Amino acid sequence: MIKTMTSFKIQYGRDLIAEVVKHVPAYVLVTMEEIWPIVKSEFNTENFVGCLFTENTDVLHLEKLLEDFPREVKSVIGLGGGCAIDSAKYIASKSGLPLFQIPSTVSTNACFTRTIATREHGKIHYTGNVVPEVVCVDYELIKQAPLRLNRAGLGDAICGYTALYDWRLADKRKVPPLLDPRLVRARRRKLRIIKDNVDEIREVTDSGIKTLMETHKWTGTAAWMNFHSRANHSSEHFFAYNLERMTGKWFIHGELVCLGIVLMLALQENSELYEARKIIEECGVPYAPELLGLSWDEIEITLKTLRDYVVQENFYYSIINEIGVNEQILQSLKSLFQN
Repeated sequence: MIKTMTSFKIQYGRDLIAEVVKHVPAYVLVTMEEIWPIVKSEFNTENFVGCLFTENTDVLHLEKLLEDFPREVKSVIGLGGGCAIDSAKYIASKSGLPLFQIPSTVSTNACFTRTIATREHGKIHYTGNVVPEVVCVDYELIKQAPLRLNRAGLGDAICGYTALYDWRLADKRKVPPLLDPRLVRARRRKLRIIKDNVDEIREVTDSGIKTLMETHKWTGTAAWMNFHSRANHSSEHFFAYNLERMTGKWFIHGELVCLGIVLMLALQENSELYEARKIIEECGVPYAPELLGLSWDEIEITLKTLRDYVVQENFYYSIINEIGVNEQILQSLKSLFQN
């Protein structure tokens, strides 16, 4: 059965894949076709049953993968970025088999979240309750990913800037869960660690990888133990979801979250805007609309529809619930990206 626990076991090192997989009971590998040639030689083991190649986390696609699921399998390994990691979580959850995760980037915290980010009719849904047996972080595998993908892991690591403000706001309005000072202090410590390691994160050194992964692990564990993710998931993510919904485009998750952080900090009139923006820029994460292939018109329609979307989806209470976007606010936000 799927493992349930209050934390995540994580293993760091080099040449870890072959060592890990030889101890995993008859397994199917869930990955993406473009990654398979890079790692294929590591899976030349007797307990390897086969591959399932995933393309996205749309429920119809994932259910099709399950139709091809070999019945002799005793465990599931996910290898790749957020798409492969969440696809593996879905398959392990549906099959009731133990899960092992091997992230190929540090681009998201997906390998440390117990819920599964799936899409249905273009809308994102969080379902399931899955904890891996181990998360295997192979430094050399991660360094083979594009710099841009690895640097994008910053988004899920520093969204505490916006999330903590939103949580305090919700607490003032008596919207549960109530503010937890212990959790706020711990989140603040994680933000300081990120701030102190921007050079390592930008260069994707071993230390930079571990810094992001330990932050991702903390956010996943905190959400698991407290039954909510208020310290790490709020208006910045809601903006990102709505932008994808309104444009129908795909983006690197962490870059879009960084754009959301800057916009929502400005909407909050949050004094930490300068600090967060400086960290994003020093880590080399592109976040300006034009760098992400976005027009201002697309940003504008996303912002104009954001409050209705958040209310409709019953997302956490945040600054979005309180401020209607008018032309004055839109022009102020637009000025953030003008030289």
